Amino acid sequence: LELKRLIERALRRAGLPLRYSEGYNPEPRISYSSPIPLGIESTAEIMDVDLLESINARELLEKANREMPEGVVLYSARLISPKTASIAASVEKIKWRIDLSRTGRGFSREESSRRIGAFLARSDIPFTKERKGKTRKVNMRGFVDSIELREDGRIDLTMNVIRELQVRAAQVAKELFDLSDDEVRRLRIKKTRNIFKEHV
Repeated sequence: LELKRLIERALRRAGLPLRYSEGYNPEPRISYSSPIPLGIESTAEIMDVDLLESINARELLEKANREMPEGVVLYSARLISPKTASIAASVEKIKWRIDLSRTGRGFSREESSRRIGAFLARSDIPFTKERKGKTRKVNMRGFVDSIELREDGRIDLTMNVIRELQVRAAQVAKELFDLSDDEVRRLRIKKTRNIFKEHV
């Protein structure tokens, strides 16, 4: 939520021709795709910004980045038709990088490989997902596309987005490595890439 406010404030200050919502408290019409949970890093946040008029993408980036707070950078922008599918409906997979070093568990490469193989061999991993105050039972395995062990011991996790639903990378790591809640909080997780559906 805080990142959302920072970005919207910067776009206002940049003087961009933003389109605003109607009503008593109008806000810029910006939609975000799966914003990251608190404590997660990202180099792959994406959003739709509704403008009143067309603007050169390079000019938009230059103006916006001049107003962004330290540590927040917009890497690319492109103009799309209002008829284009929403960001949320366009993402097919999301890639994450997980660093286990701060958990203090000292997983060896052999143990990590064994755990990854055992996880991927399972066809059903029941999981209760909470969303908007409601609970729903899902198969966690269906949300995991691939898990790769890097040479440096970190994990590259590719997650499927199914009907705009997701399972968090931290929840997969907890199941995969049998982590406690405290160990999960010490994970270093970074969102690294969005993979779009072919028609986008």
